[in-house]
Amino acid sequence: PALLAQLHCYCGCDRTLGHQNLLDCYRGDHGSRCEICMGEALMAQQLSEQGSPVEQIRDALRRHYAGEN
Repeated sequence: PALLAQLHCYCGCDRTLGHQNLLDCYRGDHGSRCEICMGEALMAQQLSEQGSPVEQIRDALRRHYAGEN
């Protein structure tokens, strides 16, 4: 949760649902139904387990997901 709270979600839920970070997607059921949210969380977990700092994780998510929104 601490990592997800530091990451932006690129599915558009910030505009449609008022989410402020990726953790907000998982406070209800939105994150479990949204492929983008699930993909971002899995990518963040994998990068974190590989030792990537949060800044690199943010950059990777931005590169991969920002264009889909």
